[in-house]
Amino acid sequence: MRPLLIFLFWLFAGSALHAATGTAVDGGFTIDTLELPVIVAPTASLTSATGATLGAEVTSDGGVGITERGFVYSATAINANPLIDGTGVSRVRVAGTTGVFSTPVTGLDQGVGYSFRAYATNSRGTAYTSVAAFSTVLSSNADLSFLVPGTGALSPIFASGTTTYGGVSTAAAFITFTPTRAQANATIEIRVNGLEFAVVNSGTPSAPLPLNPGTNAVDVRVTAQNGTTQKTYNIAVTRAAAATVITPTVTDPTVALRTPTGATLGADVTSDGNAAIIERGIVYSVAAINPDPLIGGLGVTKAEVPGTLGPFTLAVTGLSQLTGYNFKAYAINSQGVSYSALGAFSTVSNNANLTGLTLEGFVFSPAFVASTTRYSAIVQRADGTVRLRPISADAGATISARVNGGGWVAVVSGSPSLPLTLAFGDNLVEVRVIAQDGSTQQIYSLEVFRHNPQPDVLVGNSLTQMRGGNIYTGALTQKLQVTSLRAARVSAFVSVMNRGNRPDRFDCRSNEDSRYFDVDYRDANFALVSAAVKAGLYRTSQMDPEAPAEWLQVTVTPVKKLIVVKKGKKTVTLRKVHTAIINATSVLDPTVVDGASIEVETQ
Repeated sequence: MRPLLIFLFWLFAGSALHAATGTAVDGGFTIDTLELPVIVAPTASLTSATGATLGAEVTSDGGVGITERGFVYSATAINANPLIDGTGVSRVRVAGTTGVFSTPVTGLDQGVGYSFRAYATNSRGTAYTSVAAFSTVLSSNADLSFLVPGTGALSPIFASGTTTYGGVSTAAAFITFTPTRAQANATIEIRVNGLEFAVVNSGTPSAPLPLNPGTNAVDVRVTAQNGTTQKTYNIAVTRAAAATVITPTVTDPTVALRTPTGATLGADVTSDGNAAIIERGIVYSVAAINPDPLIGGLGVTKAEVPGTLGPFTLAVTGLSQLTGYNFKAYAINSQGVSYSALGAFSTVSNNANLTGLTLEGFVFSPAFVASTTRYSAIVQRADGTVRLRPISADAGATISARVNGGGWVAVVSGSPSLPLTLAFGDNLVEVRVIAQDGSTQQIYSLEVFRHNPQPDVLVGNSLTQMRGGNIYTGALTQKLQVTSLRAARVSAFVSVMNRGNRPDRFDCRSNEDSRYFDVDYRDANFALVSAAVKAGLYRTSQMDPEAPAEWLQVTVTPVKKLIVVKKGKKTVTLRKVHTAIINATSVLDPTVVDGASIEVETQ
């Protein structure tokens, strides 16, 4: 058996290149010629402004199946010989193999020449028709999409199908219009009152059109790309007759920011009277000298303010304190001067002094005088509150007070303040007086000392081992832990000392016994005081500040019949815990409390 050999080679016939295969069998071979597809008769029909229908015919598949067919096209000016993937070339595939076929192409530019070919592809390659050409139709769209006057508004609202409008009025001698075409190749022209048309670029304002007093006819003409279709939009524009010149209008005289020697005055020029404002400003005078200030009047001061229309202000200075003034705003044009309504104000006081200041129930040191701003006082009140009664030297001043840098609280002159809460020890009470001018102020300071009846509770195993002094934070911080071995009786001590700054007595109390423990209390004379302590009735003798401490002995006795039990042949002490909490409260101020705890545990 001889081997089967297959050959691939190329044949040249004239200028055509043909693919061929050869098969060798028993010493001989056969040649099969392979062809590209044959595609002919490129056609273009149903040409419109933005599309056309292209056609052709595949007359032969070249001996193998057609894998793709379609059209390639491009604007002739860009590429007159379109091929697949060529510059500016678009490609449209059409399903099918041999035979006549066609397809519409869209999205083309209006009035543009295009070159195209049909093509067909098989496994041997791609064949093209000859180049054909067509042109899209020129547009006949002569519409505007927008038309906007430079002033005023069209009536009715613009619509591309409406060509007649009114409603545009102006007092100006010129007007512009901004037209926008609906089709990119249309041209726009504009004229007024039958004058020559002038070209306008789409989307930009026209040159200013001169207007006559009264009604003017503005025409906007649009010519389509085809050069024959036209549409004209007609707008009636009314120019108002020249206004009569009158004097300006000045309104709303205002006063702000009064000081002892000045104020800020203002007004509003609401109309120029149809002529330019030449000057505007303020005139003012002492009311007692001239109650109706006018330019050039007796005792009148005139102050100019730059500008024309609109609101304005002027800060006047150099006035007399606590004096009444009248003023007017004015504006001048070519027709004359106008004034606002009459305004009035008084300069204010800068007196921030007090003529009296008392701390209700207490005496200052030194005695109050207006020129002294610093005082001291001593307060002995359980609730820790005081009231001030200040009196201002000037009725227009405002008064407020605060304690230790807190927030300011308003006080009415001659009336008591709200209660001011003092801390124990040194306090700074401040009284602030702000003068009528709003800026001058005086602060009177009171250094107020509040006595503090502060108990200090300590706890320890013995009087020489006391702990917790000056803590004042409750029983859990000053805590003594004691272990009772085999339920034996244990003792501890608590003491109370007066750490305040005035004599005081202290109530001492403790919680009740528990089921497993009995607790006894004895005083410094070893007298039994348990009942009074547990009932909260035990009270120390009067204690001077920093006097020696008074103490209680605390004896805790475990109840053995409940704690020591038999377990088999062994005697076992149960682990139990009792905490005795002892508190001391100031008699003068029940809110002042300190305490300690003794925790006894058996094992």
